[in-house]
Amino acid sequence: MDWQGLREDFKQKHKERVAKTPQRIEYTKQEFKKHSINAELKNEQTGQFNIKAGTHIITYYCSTGKILVDNKPYEQRGIKYAVYKAKKLERRRI
Repeated sequence: MDWQGLREDFKQKHKERVAKTPQRIEYTKQEFKKHSINAELKNEQTGQFNIKAGTHIITYYCSTGKILVDNKPYEQRGIKYAVYKAKKLERRRI
């Protein structure tokens, strides 16, 4: 087994994924704007957005699609679920 070859392959795939982050950030901004969600970009390298929804903070990473609600992982991934969760928590607002 050629471990060095695998390592180089993984490095290349990582670079390709990271190169897509700026496009993902732009798409995420468009989606949040389309759904009237006020999100703040916190980290351009990882594509981290914070959304205040009611009394909750939702963190969305557009580079991976990971969603955290109050620093706890949400079971789904992706912009569609981040928008859904933000709107749902905003409706619960008292």
